[in-house]
Amino acid sequence: ATAYNFASSVGTYTAITGGVVWQTGTWDDATASIPLGFNFTYNGLTVSSLTASTNGYMTSYTASLGYSPISSTTAANIVISPMGRDLQGQTGSEIRYETSGSAPNRVFTLQWTDAKRYGTSYAGELLDFQIKLYETSNTIEFVYGSVTGSSYASAVHPQVGLRGSGATDFFNRTTTTDWTASTQGGSNTATMTLNNTVYPPSGLTYTFSLKAPAAATAVTPANGAINVDMTATLNWAAGTGAGPTSGFKLYLGTNNPPTNIVNGVDLGSVSTYDPTPDLACCSVHYWRLEAYGPGGSTMSPTWSFTTVFPPGVLTGWVRNSALNPIIGATVTAGTYTATTGAGGEYTFLAIPAATYTVTCMATGYNTGLANNVVITSGNTTTLNFTLTNPTMTITPNPFDVTVNP
Repeated sequence: ATAYNFASSVGTYTAITGGVVWQTGTWDDATASIPLGFNFTYNGLTVSSLTASTNGYMTSYTASLGYSPISSTTAANIVISPMGRDLQGQTGSEIRYETSGSAPNRVFTLQWTDAKRYGTSYAGELLDFQIKLYETSNTIEFVYGSVTGSSYASAVHPQVGLRGSGATDFFNRTTTTDWTASTQGGSNTATMTLNNTVYPPSGLTYTFSLKAPAAATAVTPANGAINVDMTATLNWAAGTGAGPTSGFKLYLGTNNPPTNIVNGVDLGSVSTYDPTPDLACCSVHYWRLEAYGPGGSTMSPTWSFTTVFPPGVLTGWVRNSALNPIIGATVTAGTYTATTGAGGEYTFLAIPAATYTVTCMATGYNTGLANNVVITSGNTTTLNFTLTNPTMTITPNPFDVTVNP
């Protein structure tokens, strides 16, 4: 429910006269599944029908939420309440609904006429109001018509606003003096005072429009990263705490603002992009994302990274002169180090393309040395070592002995 903005205005109340009449006369505590005529998305749930309650609200729950729909603890992903309270019909009362317009801009209207709060204490009360749901934008309106409030001093006042899947996810309104100057409720039990002096003027409209989505956040490459493989993919996550995100448009380039590689291509709802062809080597690349949804669009910051040639692989084995594997030998190529495991094998999985001097050391063996070892981008180089044991020379020759007679 907090994904919506709120606005209040006063215009003209236009009653609907077509559509379907659902209730007439002295109705009370009725619910029914009402078709909207189009798909409507709220709180991440897309529906084509909602349960209408005569008690001044609509919900995705399949039965009644009682008389306090916003503070109800019953799980319901959608609660839309312009006058949530124990209501009843009286002579001349009616509830009807209608879907008007044409796709993709249809409007669903649910309308209460001459309703009242339940009981004889509210005799003479007349409540006219509507719920309007808008296709595509998923905007919600509460429109109030002619209202005559009761002077009953102990009146129970209506809950007005929206609720999400739980009673802690609410976006409601409250006032004790003026419906045109309501404020956001601080609790899910907040109400709007309704009596013979405090009531909504005809034409008062509460509009709940979806917020623009939050800006996307970069995952990889990290902003400012260097030594990024020119075959890298871009990965990101949708932002949180704002309106729903439908998809992303990508801007990527070596210019800033970025446009000269990808200029606003609509990627849909994906969260990764693999540039084709691969990015140019050894360049600073800039990128940003425009997150869009029914509430508008939001551009991310511009991120950057610097590409390098993709690394190569250096692998091989280390054995002694008897061709037995040497486990635990240390192989060093520049600043990179690997240790042989079972079978005397070692591997550098990602070593930058360059020419290296490679050494191999193991306790009890002479050091192995290989000069001018060329690692090429994206390829595997194999380099094996056979280490010898140290030798010893004894002087004089112990076998050259002269014996005097």
